[in-house]
Amino acid sequence: MLSDSALSWIRSHCPDPRFLQDFSRHFDKAAEQKLNCFLVIGPKVTKDGKPRMMHCFCGNLFIFELTLDQIRTLNVVNGKVLWGMSKRSGQPEAIEQPTVTISDLEIEKADSLPSDEPIVAHISYDTNGVRIGPCVFRLDYEIGGGSVSCLGWCYVDAPLGLNGRVSCRFLPVKKPDAPPPFQEPLAMFLRLCKLPDPMTVEHRDPISNICGTVVSVMQPLSPPTR
Repeated sequence: MLSDSALSWIRSHCPDPRFLQDFSRHFDKAAEQKLNCFLVIGPKVTKDGKPRMMHCFCGNLFIFELTLDQIRTLNVVNGKVLWGMSKRSGQPEAIEQPTVTISDLEIEKADSLPSDEPIVAHISYDTNGVRIGPCVFRLDYEIGGGSVSCLGWCYVDAPLGLNGRVSCRFLPVKKPDAPPPFQEPLAMFLRLCKLPDPMTVEHRDPISNICGTVVSVMQPLSPPTR
């Protein structure tokens, strides 16, 4: 179960028993309310001294190693931790037996993605020998410490082969005409869904597992002065 996996990781990587108790309490609350939750752990909390983000997203557990710059941005330094929960906002639960397996998610400029530039992702896929009909990639992420859920779609122009690697292009984290954006590392989650009708988002059921990664979103690049 997800809770067992999460608590087992905490027990193995964070030696302070009080930390395990606190996390268990927060995790139970999130699970009871069917919320996504995340935990950012500073370098002095983990056994190996590496900061991490643990993210429980739609029934899957993800562990991301963070850089020192990322945890400074989140103000999680030394022995600090950061905990957050968010509503799933229509995000479907992860499926147990996906038709398609996706892997090796790569986001261009993941170390410093300007918030006014498109999100470009590359992903490997394997249909496990099954011919796939019309489909669409779904990208989920949350901004403001989980206070706002964001969703992007990328249509697959040509039918997928049995396996390969494809590129997806999503709208920027913040549109250029929006107010000045935030600056923070974001956990992003990608999966492949059915596309029964391009004119509606209904019935876009997942057909793949979920891949996740962390992207450092930066302020837009200032235009050159003349």
